[in-house]
Amino acid sequence: MAERFSINMITPTTQDWTCKVQVVDKCQPRDDRYGNKKYQILILQDEEENQVSVIMFGTDITQFKDMLAPFNTYLVSVVQVKEPTLEYKSALNDYIWTFDRSTIVEPIEKVTPLEDPLPQPTRLTLTTFDTFEYQPKEYEFDVLSIVINDSHPTKTTRGKRVQEFFIMEGQKKPTKLALWDSFIDHDGPKILNQTHTYPAVLARRVSQETIGSTNRFNGLSNKFNTTIEIDPLYP
Repeated sequence: MAERFSINMITPTTQDWTCKVQVVDKCQPRDDRYGNKKYQILILQDEEENQVSVIMFGTDITQFKDMLAPFNTYLVSVVQVKEPTLEYKSALNDYIWTFDRSTIVEPIEKVTPLEDPLPQPTRLTLTTFDTFEYQPKEYEFDVLSIVINDSHPTKTTRGKRVQEFFIMEGQKKPTKLALWDSFIDHDGPKILNQTHTYPAVLARRVSQETIGSTNRFNGLSNKFNTTIEIDPLYP
């Protein structure tokens, strides 16, 4: 029987292990930089609130499409654990997990003997609005805010689609959040349909936009691996 380990105990040399985890973030499938294959990234969290990134490629994304739901709990085993390449490197953990056709994912409600699901997650590391312009240009950070306007997609002077929302934290000055490319189609309508309620939005892995060579702060922008959650479950 596989031994139960926490995320931080698991390395590429660890064998015959099982880990109880909760999905706390799930990106949309994306094309890699060369357009050759699709990949999808998830964030898992264990009972000690350790976190790790998981990546899936190609047909493996379809295999787990209906299983790995945000905030659901699973027992996982038979996972590839590796040091990530620069493209997929994350500050969460020294390693990245890969789910493939050999990986075993058991919904906690189907485990025998019965186990309780993990509690609602509480771990958030947020960047406050008054520190945005001091972040390194390529730095990715998480923000929790209120959307205060409705905005429809437009085009830049170069013909690129963009959708700009204004977000606010407490009484601080509003900041622009720009959505580009597929984020306009996937996340834009969800936000737009709820702007009349001033929804809370948790945007993970966004970065600052700057103007020209001056690098003057001009709001926030999605990255390729950004996820946006409306009215998040976090307390």
